[in-house]
Amino acid sequence: MGKGYERIYLISNILLLILFLSPILTFGDEIRIENPLFGDVWLSNQTYTIKWINGYSSEKVCIELCRGNQCFATIAAEFDNSGSYNWCVPIELNTGQDYRIKILDPNDPIKYCYSEPFWILGKIPEPENGRPKSFRNNSWRIDLVDGGNVGYYTSIALDTAGHPHISYYDFDNNDLKHAWWNGSAWQNEIVEASGNVGTWTSIAIDSMNRIHISYCDESNRDLKYARKDSATAQWLSQTVDATGNRGEYTSIALESNGTPHISYIYGGAGDVMHAWWTGSRWASECADDERDCGRYSAIDLDNTGLPHIAHHDYTWNREYAKHAYYTTQWNREWIVETWPSGLYNSITVDKANFPPQQKHVSFQGLAHCTYARRTVSWNLETVEPYAGTLYIAGTSIKIDSLNRPHVAYYCASSRVSGHLKYAYRETSGWMLETVDDSGSVGGFCSLVLDDHDFPHMSYVDYDHGELRYATRVGTALKENRTNPKKRFLFEIMPNPTTVNRALIKYELPLTSDVHISVYNSIGKLIRTLTKYNQDSGTHTITWNSKDNNGADVPNGIYFLKFRTEGYTQTRRLILFR
Repeated sequence: MGKGYERIYLISNILLLILFLSPILTFGDEIRIENPLFGDVWLSNQTYTIKWINGYSSEKVCIELCRGNQCFATIAAEFDNSGSYNWCVPIELNTGQDYRIKILDPNDPIKYCYSEPFWILGKIPEPENGRPKSFRNNSWRIDLVDGGNVGYYTSIALDTAGHPHISYYDFDNNDLKHAWWNGSAWQNEIVEASGNVGTWTSIAIDSMNRIHISYCDESNRDLKYARKDSATAQWLSQTVDATGNRGEYTSIALESNGTPHISYIYGGAGDVMHAWWTGSRWASECADDERDCGRYSAIDLDNTGLPHIAHHDYTWNREYAKHAYYTTQWNREWIVETWPSGLYNSITVDKANFPPQQKHVSFQGLAHCTYARRTVSWNLETVEPYAGTLYIAGTSIKIDSLNRPHVAYYCASSRVSGHLKYAYRETSGWMLETVDDSGSVGGFCSLVLDDHDFPHMSYVDYDHGELRYATRVGTALKENRTNPKKRFLFEIMPNPTTVNRALIKYELPLTSDVHISVYNSIGKLIRTLTKYNQDSGTHTITWNSKDNNGADVPNGIYFLKFRTEGYTQTRRLILFR
């Protein structure tokens, strides 16, 4: 009887092992391409490994390069069916987001398989002469920040004056660059030019206006970090992790004292890694080691300085969104177990001084832009249910002063173009806006909110190889605020309002004049409310939903700008009667 049970136990374990291995074992005749994966970015003149599993008995395979389902180049006519092929991306290929690898049996062309769509960054058309440096698109101001096949892997942050800073990759020169608004114009500089550096950048700025950037050194496959000291204006560069095949999918976040934390991938094992500055050296550890789960990592810190990382788990072809967070040890959980999800993650954690702190994540999944929020458990909402015939390629999320999420994302509208979109959550649901649709624009988008909850975005124009910047019309880029981090009381009640009035409450620290200007959604001045020589203290004023001519204004979104001596603040009001 005992031996019978032992045999049954052995057989059951073998069956369980077969079921466990079934996703990676190939039974029967099939081809499956394991690399490239969806959303991978391959640079021209760089070598990458095409990987496949072929269950057919043929000794040779044919490898082709396609755009969509249209093959236009043969990579290898007859190559040994070994499961891998090292391919140097030709420099003459144009930049595109819909490249695919096709592998087929040369003796039987009906036996074939396509890879998932991936990116190739290559040539772009020559920029047009006389292109505008700045223009308005509905209620958005669009700036051309830098040109010449640049703007990939962008990341944006604001300094204490509210001026935007952008880190990005110069494709033609293989350099890491930094652009910033100096109060009157855009400036740019090279941060590092030693080798092929600057992909997968992420930027953060501390309270001392020191700029921190994490990025990948493609020449050595290392994770690197650069910091600009505000006093000396010098860039200092360090290698964080040089153990090989590191540094892609980087994301950086800072503690309140400026200590940097970086998430990234160990490409060889596919692990999610976490690195931080100890005060004297860089330390690193594995946050999640489940085979292939380190893609599209994004990091933020809670109010105690503990890291939270959103990432994409491709283990056994799951392609799920995942969250790793540290307490006394690393903990992992699924955000959603739906295929595919967790691509182009972005995460932000509210800094409330009480638990549970909410985590907010945006990501791409099956042509959807998705928002996830966690208090006790994860709750999901679709920001935009259908974003075109291609997958979304880039999301970025931030929360405003009222803990409401704002998301920037690249929305593909056809096989060859896409545009930059912006969404924010109100009580009635998601509000969607198209920011820039002037061609194939909006990839590698990055979002930040200023002290007035105004959005600022960096992104790439694929058609012309330009770094672009977008912000809401009415944002005072040229305005030097004396104390931008100090928040005066300025509230609008109720908001949204369903009646013909809104109560505006504000506080004055000193006797001064007050000007409140009301703008519509395209930046046109509607009404001016002015109070002269008001005493210090709390005051209220009512806007009766009329313009300067006494006519009722229509329902919609309005922006109320509060201005007093040395201080301005803007709030959004939704009028829905």
